[in-house]
Amino acid sequence: MSPNGGALAKMLTPFKLGVGGILGNGRQYMSCVTIDDVVGGLHHCLTHEELCGPVNVVDPHPLTNREFTRTLGRVLRRPTIIPLPAAVVKLLLGEMGRELLLDGCRVRSAVLQSSGYTFAAGGLEDALRSVRMGRHKLIHDRRTGRVELYDLEADPGEPRDLSGERRDLVDRL
Repeated sequence: MSPNGGALAKMLTPFKLGVGGILGNGRQYMSCVTIDDVVGGLHHCLTHEELCGPVNVVDPHPLTNREFTRTLGRVLRRPTIIPLPAAVVKLLLGEMGRELLLDGCRVRSAVLQSSGYTFAAGGLEDALRSVRMGRHKLIHDRRTGRVELYDLEADPGEPRDLSGERRDLVDRL
């Protein structure tokens, strides 16, 4: 998830304006994952030789469009009462809209989890709050191999190094 691209970036404007809502009946499943967990999951796959074959790097808790919509509205402190009916999605986007927005897919990260990977995100709401604020930045020094996690809201001129506090995340990178 990123406010700078992908599906979340396209959803933010209508939600921030208070016109975001469920798509179709809202029962279709969606998969989400934070950039921290993408990086951590890929690193885990590369460092665990026992893993082979397909591995889904998605949040361990699949959720419906209705659940996602309510959570995003709560994080943005905006109402989510204006649904986008399936007929309108199909009219505007055709077959692609049906496949991408209305069909859904309940993807699980069972292989990744069974190999010992622990997701950093504490659930959708925490992930959205972190992404929405853009408050964290990972910096990897290729010379030393050191990875630092910074809280950019602490002071824009001098970010606070969270590496010691979030060792669980930094160690996985």
